[in-house]
Amino acid sequence: MRKFNFSLCDEICFLDDNNIDLLINTIPLKKRYPEIKRVTFNNIPAAINHLDKSKDCRRIFFLDLNIGAESGFDFLEIIEQKSLSNTSIIMLTSSEDTSDKNKALSFQSLNAYCQKPMTFELLNTLDINTP
Repeated sequence: MRKFNFSLCDEICFLDDNNIDLLINTIPLKKRYPEIKRVTFNNIPAAINHLDKSKDCRRIFFLDLNIGAESGFDFLEIIEQKSLSNTSIIMLTSSEDTSDKNKALSFQSLNAYCQKPMTFELLNTLDINTP
């Protein structure tokens, strides 16, 4: 799995329509990197608006597959049209469907696909600073 340098981020973003998942998934990052700003969104327009306003920000963006009536695929289709060279996108989802994973990984803007929930073990797998 690809590794990411969380310590160089200005912010870590989460897009998920489930507030409990947002809370659970932010805890390991909050404990390991309390100095990094965490931003949460529960809909695609709010997330896109934030990205458009802060294009130069270095960030890792965790994306859920199912976001109410919308999907992470809808978000990725929009992102594919933008130039966000400082943003790494990781799909963090409960979906175990192989076709979802294959479709997600077909997007050039997606950097990784992981299973919920975010745990310290998963963070260790993703973080380049973990020995």
